[in-house]
Amino acid sequence: MIASLQSWVSDFRTALFPAGSLRGRFVKGTFWVLLGTAVSQGMQLGATVLVARWIGKSEYGELGIVTSTVGMFGVFVGLGLGLTATKYVSELRQEEPVRAGRIAALTLGIALVSGSMVTLALILLSPWLASHTLASPRVATPLAIGSGLLFFGELNGVQSGILSGLEAFVAIAGASLWAGLCSFPIIVIATYLWGLKGAVSGLVLSAAINCILNNVALRREAGNIGVPLSLPGSWKEKAVLWKFSVPAFLASAVVTPTTWICNTMLVNQPNGYAEMGLFSAANQWRNVVLFLPGIISRVLLPILSSHSRESADEASHFSNALEVGFSAAVAIAFPLIALLSFASPLIAAAYGKDFGGMTGPLSGVLYTGGVMVLGAPGGLAIQAKAAMWLGLAVNLIWAGLMLGSFRFFLLSRGAWGLSTASAFSALSLTLLVLWYVSKAGYYPWRLASRTSLACIVLLVFAFGPLYLSPALRVAVSPAVWAVSLVAAWILLPERVSRVAGREAASLLHRGVVRNP
Repeated sequence: MIASLQSWVSDFRTALFPAGSLRGRFVKGTFWVLLGTAVSQGMQLGATVLVARWIGKSEYGELGIVTSTVGMFGVFVGLGLGLTATKYVSELRQEEPVRAGRIAALTLGIALVSGSMVTLALILLSPWLASHTLASPRVATPLAIGSGLLFFGELNGVQSGILSGLEAFVAIAGASLWAGLCSFPIIVIATYLWGLKGAVSGLVLSAAINCILNNVALRREAGNIGVPLSLPGSWKEKAVLWKFSVPAFLASAVVTPTTWICNTMLVNQPNGYAEMGLFSAANQWRNVVLFLPGIISRVLLPILSSHSRESADEASHFSNALEVGFSAAVAIAFPLIALLSFASPLIAAAYGKDFGGMTGPLSGVLYTGGVMVLGAPGGLAIQAKAAMWLGLAVNLIWAGLMLGSFRFFLLSRGAWGLSTASAFSALSLTLLVLWYVSKAGYYPWRLASRTSLACIVLLVFAFGPLYLSPALRVAVSPAVWAVSLVAAWILLPERVSRVAGREAASLLHRGVVRNP
């Protein structure tokens, strides 16, 4: 009986996801990265909820501005190296493994040098920043401690980028899994003992553990696949830095400082750190929305890159991969945004009574996350085609929208204003980018029109609950969630839904499902 069941499972898996096929590669990679990252991010989310309850709204706002400032400095460490590693290692690992190894080694070497230099700079500047920019001298020490996130975070990003390029998703899952299991007790215990300083120290130590685990996995997987990580001679691959890394770095150099400037404007307002606390807590749930799509993007980018050459056959594979990415995005975004938006009073209550005003900002950041999810395949198409100077132009437009809407129209509204500016700029930019990349031939028009419609429909699921009482939200939430599933199915590309239905019927007809 057990052998028969195992045979049925094997036949079912092979029929749906043939080995080496686009679907097989996509599902296998997504499953393993999801397994590890779910544990890692879940543990950190649980830890941050406890941290918020213990240290309160204002001090949690200080933690938010510390991590935001570290992220701003991280722009000057990153240099687009993680994306560069994924793009070129995935493209070259089979046909030119030696060159792929040189590019991987080059990105690691630059990350090590730049990470060390910028980390030291932040340590030295933290007292001045705390007093003159962040309006709180008490955050100087936590900011200096948090500089460790720069160093370990950048190495983690590049190592994970190389592993993604190798499609070594089982190794990524293993490293994330163990790092996540370690992070929860470290962050919780450190916060309990030392408050804000302990919370920051816990985050740094967790990042260090993840870095060590990624390094072990990278050396093992590169050796197994036959991609030698050779630093000597790697500088001859410097051309990829100008073509891909420099514009990717400049694109990041627009986004992260813009976010930091908005956060800084917020904390300099009356009651600013309390409002920052509300926004930081709400923004944790945008990360929940981006969690699974982020995993899918990590898997999809190397697949798109491996089919980015100019030929009719490769163009067909490229378009098919984008359809898979969009289908996954809409299937995740609609039900998840509906669920979290209608559960916003329960989410706010989990953080404690200080966070009662969190529901409005939560709707804004949830919608922002949903739009980012729906527009992600278009961004991946730009990256896979190495059109990173276009990506820089896109981010410059976003920065203008974000700063302008928040500074001139919404600054006085605190956390709610910041989340609304974020939602407005995300929607405006996504619609503009979809039009341009479709016109340029990077993205199919049929997907662009469906994505635009999905972004508009998503407004109802994200902001609709704000017009209902908490009791009514709970009462209608099952019906709204069912409607979100139907809407997601309607918006799926016709070919995807047709193929899914045909293959399910074929499996039933052959008895694969009927005869375990």
